[in-house]
Formats: sequence, structure tokens, C-alpha cells
Amino acid sequence: MQHWFKMLLLSCCVMLGACSDPQPVPVEVPEDVSAVTEGFLDALRRGDMDAAGAFVSASSQQYLTDDFAGADAFKPAKAMKPLVYVSDTELFETRYYNKARVVYGVKQDEGWQTIVLQLYWLDGEAIEIDDWSFADNGPPPPEIGAQRVFLKYMPLFLIVMAISAAAALAVVVWIAKRKPQIIAPDSNPAKRETASTSSTHDA
Repeated sequence: MQHWFKMLLLSCCVMLGACSDPQPVPVEVPEDVSAVTEGFLDALRRGDMDAAGAFVSASSQQYLTDDFAGADAFKPAKAMKPLVYVSDTELFETRYYNKARVVYGVKQDEGWQTIVLQLYWLDGEAIEIDDWSFADNGPPPPEIGAQRVFLKYMPLFLIVMAISAAAALAVVVWIAKRKPQIIAPDSNPAKRETASTSSTHDA
């Protein structure tokens, strides 16, 4: 019992340590969408505007150079991971119109580096990036902030549940030792009554 209690305390310490700075969990992005977003980010890292433009819609080409060209332009970190993926599909006349939002991010020393990519495409046509926003050393996007709050307090909830379970087990063990008849009542009361009657006759 003491060994089990020590293991419980050790587990609580580990979970409390995880509460200090929880990191969001990367999400799965469909392969066809990921091929576009990852290709776009890789082109930005290389500073290749022609390659990046291949993933951008015609209406947004004019903003690409303004936002990402130049030595001081935004360069997405290689450690960036997709942290949010949201998609929707609508019927447009006789075809389906798809849109998706992918948030990439990575924790830095003074904040978060993030880039939000908006993608639009009709069924059967190429997936294109139509809009974006980005930040260096800024706050995490709302979805990431909510996820971090959940990850921060989830271990505390698990600790409370573990302590409650341990307390309940301790009560059960205490009752088993002090009141054995409550846990394991006489399995043959008729035999006990016969023995008692025989003892009375003998007297």
C-alpha cells in the first residue's frame, strides 16, 4: 500500500510539471491540403516567390511579394506545425465549393510565430491559398490559447480524480479490516443456527 501511495505521489509530481508550459498538439491535415500549405511554407523559407506563387490564387498574387519578399520579410520557422484545421463545403450551383483554414505555429522565446492560411477551391480544380495572416513573437491564436488552457488544467483534474480514487480505496480497505461481516457476510447462516441450537440442548 505504501509503495502504491509513493507511485501516486510521483505521478502527481510529473503531471504538475506538465502543467507549467503545455504545448498544443499538432493536428492532421488532409494530404491534398497539406501538399499546398507545406509547399507554400517551404517556398517562403527559401525566399522563392515564384514557387510560392504557384500555390496562390490569381486574386492574391499581387500581395505575395509585398508581404513575403525582402531580407526582413516574414520567414516561417521550420519547426512550425499545423495546430488548427477547419474546413467547410457548400453547394455552388452544381458544384461543391470548399474552403479550409490552417493555422501553423511554433512557440518562440518572446511569443508565438504563427501563420494562418485560407484556402478555397471548387471540386475538380486546384486547391489555392487565397488569403493569409502572420505574426512574429505575438500571442497565440484563440484556438491555440483555448487548447493550452485545456492542456494546462487537465493534469490537475486527473490528480483530483486519482486522489479521490485513492481515498475511496483506502475507505474500502479500512472497512474490510474493521468490519469483515459487512464485506463478507456469513455464507451459511442455517448451519450457524443449527450449531447454536445443539449447544443449547447440550446444556
